[in-house]
Amino acid sequence: MVFEIDFARILKENMKYKGEFFDIFAEYTHTSSIVYEENRLEKVISGIDLGVGIRTIYNKHTAYGYTNDISQKSLLELANVVGRAAGEGSTGIDINLEKKHVDLGFKIKLVPGDVPIERKVDMVKR
Repeated sequence: MVFEIDFARILKENMKYKGEFFDIFAEYTHTSSIVYEENRLEKVISGIDLGVGIRTIYNKHTAYGYTNDISQKSLLELANVVGRAAGEGSTGIDINLEKKHVDLGFKIKLVPGDVPIERKVDMVKR
């Protein structure tokens, strides 16, 4: 999943307040669990963890907030709350976020999310 979020704007909102370090953590994790016992399928569980966390460090204090509402409005509010929790003031720092391609050093031949659950169950049975 690609997050349709203006992360630079979120950081700028957070940076209206004093801070020595700022970061944003965005999570989208799809999980599947298959329980197969005594030659029978017991259960299949699937889920998604989705959310964004914002952290600010100022004067040896850390403020952190997390939400699963990833709308721009919600994230701007969170950035404001976390920034205020860290301290008042203005840093005047400009932000330039660039997308970078990371070479994993290997090719992903088959994306787990593209494999049907029936095929996964067959693999567990082996």
